[in-house]
Amino acid sequence: MRISTNQIFRDGVDTILTQQSRLARTQAQLGSGQRILSPADDPAGAAAALRITERIGLTDQYQDNIRYARGRLAQEEGVLSASLNALQRVRELAIAANNGVLQGDSRRAIASDVQQRIREMLNVANSRDPDGEYLFSGFKGRTVPFTQAPSGAVTYAGDQGQRSVQVGTDQRVALADSGH
Repeated sequence: MRISTNQIFRDGVDTILTQQSRLARTQAQLGSGQRILSPADDPAGAAAALRITERIGLTDQYQDNIRYARGRLAQEEGVLSASLNALQRVRELAIAANNGVLQGDSRRAIASDVQQRIREMLNVANSRDPDGEYLFSGFKGRTVPFTQAPSGAVTYAGDQGQRSVQVGTDQRVALADSGH
């Protein structure tokens, strides 16, 4: 079999082009800092990298959910504390009003103060989160949970649902409580 000079040159050029291609790929890997530039480079490695990227995204979402839940629960705790303070003041006023020596003006002042505390508790119970949703309306986040009739009766318009957010693969944290 005879090998022509032309074939020798063609084989030499093919070898040079193959080496240039390998060099370009190695330079691209070095430049990007990644061993796998396309899934064809390492299908199993690409699949593993994709799974890791998905897990990182999921973990980031869980972290965001945890931050949101902490903020909302801290706000709910503050609202409940304010409500407890108003309720404690009503208790003190009721004890003071139980005094038999009080005159009508004093009793009216105490009654007015009690009405003010009731309005304060109603406003606190209708608190909203930074997204504008009511804290104590259950699943009905856009519905005003508590209203007071002119007779003084307070009604609840929310539901008994309790919203939650996922903070881990198998963990959820309650975000909103029902005011029922």
